Amino acid sequence: MKLPDLATPSQPTPKRAKPGRTRRLPDDQVQQLIEGYQSGATVYELGDQSDSAVVIPEEMIHYGTSKTALLAASRGFAKAAAGTGVTVNSVIAGPTHTGGVEDFVYQLVDRSLPWDQAQREFMRAHRPQSLLQRLIEPEEIANMVVYLASPLASATTGGAVRVDGGYVDSILP
Repeated sequence: MKLPDLATPSQPTPKRAKPGRTRRLPDDQVQQLIEGYQSGATVYELGDQSDSAVVIPEEMIHYGTSKTALLAASRGFAKAAAGTGVTVNSVIAGPTHTGGVEDFVYQLVDRSLPWDQAQREFMRAHRPQSLLQRLIEPEEIANMVVYLASPLASATTGGAVRVDGGYVDSILP
């Protein structure tokens, strides 16, 4: 079985990737990875995660519910892979700067504001619990994914790892 190369994009990634460009694997392919990978391999991604899985925003209840379900699925896949050397983790990303989020921000704040000011106003008014007090750049989340995909994370499995800028008001995920 030839496994997909998840680490190398097929085309250059734009500076601000559009929502929905993340590669997701169907459940049957995840099971094939678990069965087919040799010890020490890593499952890179089971779907994008979000702080909304644990801090469900009132304006996006449906979104938060789906993200909570993905956390449970990731944990279940980690249990299914127990003892195989395959690691399965969720990365909980906080409020992230993407084109779609820019559109969302401008639905909630004055459209005439320059982006930096609009972002600060959005965070102040709608995400005040963020300790970072700004949107997270996709590259900052990618750094965690690179770590989790490396041999350095060989004992990190079954977890929900946060890259949330301190947004989730909890010591544990």
